[in-house]
Amino acid sequence: MNIPLSRCFFKFVLFTILTATLQAKDVWKEYVHKEQRMAFSMPGDPTYDEDTYSFTDGTIALSVSAKILPDKVVRDSSATKVLKEARDQFLHATGLKEVSEKEISANGSPGIEFQFKGGETHGVLRLYLAGTYLYQLMSLSHEGSPMSPETNRFLNSFRLIKP
Repeated sequence: MNIPLSRCFFKFVLFTILTATLQAKDVWKEYVHKEQRMAFSMPGDPTYDEDTYSFTDGTIALSVSAKILPDKVVRDSSATKVLKEARDQFLHATGLKEVSEKEISANGSPGIEFQFKGGETHGVLRLYLAGTYLYQLMSLSHEGSPMSPETNRFLNSFRLIKP
């Protein structure tokens, strides 16, 4: 079977473009932040604003933040109460509705994960309490579109590190 050279060249160019596109989409990088005692991965370089790292590509928005809570708040409340209050504040501030919730942990530190929706968005938020640090990881997508496969990869990449 004779395949014209131009057809072989076209297949080669197409293969090269597809390979480069697939490799570009899988450019995940781990970010380690010793001062905030955390590490996570994102599919591109995040922007940083105050205490939040964010990434968006038009189809998904990912963010992670670390806040230091006052010693008194952590000392005088259970971890469950602190996590649920943080959840409630998020839902109240955004006007979103909780869809489901489950208990989770990271390196032995307690957490909760809940899915939410409202308006034109839906997503998942994970909250962890480690000492006086409250960590928040969020993935958002447009309502009507499925959660991106990058969501689990991002959420599961989070880890606490020792100071």
